[in-house]
Order: sequence, then C-alpha cells, then structure tokens
Amino acid sequence: MICRLHVVISVFIACQGVALAAKESEVRELMAKLHQTELNNTLQQDLLKHMMADRVDIEVDNLMISQMDGKMEETGSFNFVYAIM
Repeated sequence: MICRLHVVISVFIACQGVALAAKESEVRELMAKLHQTELNNTLQQDLLKHMMADRVDIEVDNLMISQMDGKMEETGSFNFVYAIM
C-alpha cells in the first residue's frame, strides 16, 4: 500500500512539474511578445514623429509658396530676395 501511495505521489509531482514547465514556457512566450510589441511601438512612435515633423516642414513650405504667389499676383513680377524673407 505504501508503495502504491509513493507511486501516486510521484506521478502527481511529475504532473505538477510538467504543468509548471508549461506555465513557465507560456510566460516566456508572452514576455517575448510583449518585448516585440514594445519595440514595434517605439518604432511607430519614431516614424510618427518624423512624419509630423515633415508635415510641419511641408506646411511651412506651402505657406511660403502661397505668400510668394500672392506677392507675384500683387506686383506682377517675382522678387526672389523679398519672397524668401
């Protein structure tokens, strides 16, 4: 009887060890996914910052062009030095 109890306990402990190993593996996999998500998030934030900076540059360029076009229409000519100021 003691021998059977010992076998049952050993099997139970082995099953618990397998379950623990599976949980640890799942945690490692989730940690790897989290790390990759953080890297992707950082990359997307950097790209968004660059796009926003480029958009501001483009808007400033468009504003300057609009102002230059308006000055050309008023004077009928184009004064490059004045338009850049």
